[in-house]
Amino acid sequence: MTGFEDVFKAKMNEEARCPICALVEDREFTVLSHLQYEVTHDRDVRSAIVNEGGFCVYHFRQFRKLANSETNARLLTDLVSEYLRRGERIPIHCRVCIALDAYEQSLCEATAHFLESEAGRSVFDEGAGLCLNHQGNVSSAFGDPTLRRWLNESQNHRMQQDLPALEAMMNHSYFDSTRSQRSAIPRCVERFVGRKALGL
Repeated sequence: MTGFEDVFKAKMNEEARCPICALVEDREFTVLSHLQYEVTHDRDVRSAIVNEGGFCVYHFRQFRKLANSETNARLLTDLVSEYLRRGERIPIHCRVCIALDAYEQSLCEATAHFLESEAGRSVFDEGAGLCLNHQGNVSSAFGDPTLRRWLNESQNHRMQQDLPALEAMMNHSYFDSTRSQRSAIPRCVERFVGRKALGL
């Protein structure tokens, strides 16, 4: 990956969240944007998506939000018609998931490589860290068990920093809490479930 370190640093500075999630989400938006255009204008693409069973639940929700009513209606009309013709559900092979899987894996491997250097770990320590899904993938890509321990400790430290804010909100309403305290909720949710936490 060319320029990965610069992109990784930029994502860490730009968004207080898992940089891999942010990069995958950017790619996901591009894939869905292209698909919504193709679904509207290309019957062959629409037919292929129908034969793949449409999209997974998550990407159907994202597609529905991104595409206009005409595009959604075209795809769903074809999907419903095919279901009625077959008389059974079509197994789902979500092309968006398939398109993102290899990219996401390459980001995890590049992140592991970046974090092998002291400079990379120093940059990482200043950011929001990784979601647990990507932490596991990056950790698996490390050859050195010392790096796995470092990553685990670094992530645990971030979680410990969120505890006081969460504990403070247990005795107050959401609106009586500070913005800093409230930000711990989405940060922790995303840390546990990854980028899909923000899309639902």
